[in-house]
Amino acid sequence: MNIRTIITGLLLLTALICPALAAKELSGQEILDKSQKLNEADSRAASMEMKLIDKDGEVSKREVRFWSKGEDKRLIKFLSPADVKGVGFLILNADSDDEMMYLYLPAFKKIRRISGSAKSGSFMGSDFSYDEIGSTGYNDDYKAERLDDENGQFKLKLSRKDKSDAEYEQLIMWVSQEAFVPTRVEMYKEKKRSGKAYLELRKVMTAEKITKTGKYWMPFSITMEDVKKGHKTVLTMSNVKVDDDVPDDYFTQRYLQR
Repeated sequence: MNIRTIITGLLLLTALICPALAAKELSGQEILDKSQKLNEADSRAASMEMKLIDKDGEVSKREVRFWSKGEDKRLIKFLSPADVKGVGFLILNADSDDEMMYLYLPAFKKIRRISGSAKSGSFMGSDFSYDEIGSTGYNDDYKAERLDDENGQFKLKLSRKDKSDAEYEQLIMWVSQEAFVPTRVEMYKEKKRSGKAYLELRKVMTAEKITKTGKYWMPFSITMEDVKKGHKTVLTMSNVKVDDDVPDDYFTQRYLQR
């Protein structure tokens, strides 16, 4: 075996070992930060099918259009069926102290501001809350602790920060080691029984069909399950475009009513 073969073999071995060592050294907070920042496109646009599935398996479908720009602007518009057509939801300054949410209901021709405890309410009868459909990350509300990896994925425990008003006291999150996309999030609320506090599982979010679009990894199917109600909402994306020029006019109350 000549020296060139030996060097080539060592380089290949180093290339395989270094990413694994780097992954082992990441803290829970670093994994959470990376999962939020690595795949944040300058802008996104997509068509979505929203399926509401009740405990008996009955399904109702909705067509939705979605746009985002940066980390702080999001717009959702319902295209069908007729009872929700024209409904719009606008989020500005997402995940900040100055976050603003607006819901437009064409039947009343009015824009309603969503604030306070209303943010934890059901978004248009789905299993997503207004906060969950509008949020872009978890960093502001939770501190992350790394648990033992599971099934080739990072596993994190997210504990609510003292000054946060987030709905859930604790989250357990699995993150893809390749894509740094959360693949499963379990959401726990504190309950009391016989004077003793415990954590109760309320919702589970799963992300599937994780695909690279441009330079970003993203799930093309997201399911939110309300464990207590036995109800699910499935969002399936298509016609996804990233880093196109989405006009700033889209993220205005005037456009919300169009």
